[in-house]
Amino acid sequence: MNKTKDVYSIVTDRIIKSLESGTIPWRKPWNTNNLPSRNFISDRKYKGVNLLLTSMSEFNSPYWLTFKQVKSLKGNIIKGQKATPVIYWKINHYDETGNKLIEEEINKSSYSYGTPFIHHVFNEVQTKGIEFPKAVEEKPFMPITRCENLVLEMPNKPIIQHGYNKAFYNPNSHFIGMPKPIEFHSKQAYYSTLFHEMVHATGNKNLLNRSEIYQTKKFGDYHYSKEELTAEIGSAYLTAYTGIDNSNIHSNQEAYIKNWIKALKNDPKLLIQAASKAETAANYILNN
Repeated sequence: MNKTKDVYSIVTDRIIKSLESGTIPWRKPWNTNNLPSRNFISDRKYKGVNLLLTSMSEFNSPYWLTFKQVKSLKGNIIKGQKATPVIYWKINHYDETGNKLIEEEINKSSYSYGTPFIHHVFNEVQTKGIEFPKAVEEKPFMPITRCENLVLEMPNKPIIQHGYNKAFYNPNSHFIGMPKPIEFHSKQAYYSTLFHEMVHATGNKNLLNRSEIYQTKKFGDYHYSKEELTAEIGSAYLTAYTGIDNSNIHSNQEAYIKNWIKALKNDPKLLIQAASKAETAANYILNN
């Protein structure tokens, strides 16, 4: 495999891995950063696939540095942190016979050719010993009272922490990670996403003990699909219960559900089973 194909494979594999984890990196109901991702030293903004690659990370800071740049600022990489790949294009110029030119020799008859290279960068939060600009002050998030009360009153509620670049539930630690509320496109989108993760949380072995939570092996398999259907339908029940008025949320849920039904149409009982489990989960959250 040549170097160009090798670079493309690294990028493609990373995107596929994100999709397999259940994340569609270019479609999220929240803004990943207040500022576009950029190199901290040069302040050059990432564009194209590099913007996608950095946005797919779990970090919210827009600032990225190479290992050498961290060292040049007398900082250190926190132990155990993994780098994020970005593409750097090296442009060379050639004359009509294919000889490489230096800058002073470039003319109208010369041509250029770009070769991609992988650079590895680290986010601000993966470093220590470097002073970064303070984040722009955020507008306060004004919660929807009826939604907030539902969250607070859930029995055996999981730990909920904000500041992540994705929404997820970890059954082993009974933990929900969420982006900051202010980063969502709307309050309704925030609570709809949180309700989805709360429904997942009801599947914990110490609560409703849904087997799908622990049997899921990969994105799109039978158990994953069944659990995602349960969480989406459960979220729809809870948004209806709290009176969230956002047709886009419900249309997105319906499209998401139809997608899984289409993929798993060989099991006509799937929707009925998922809807039943979703109702049980919603009732648990509502303490009915």
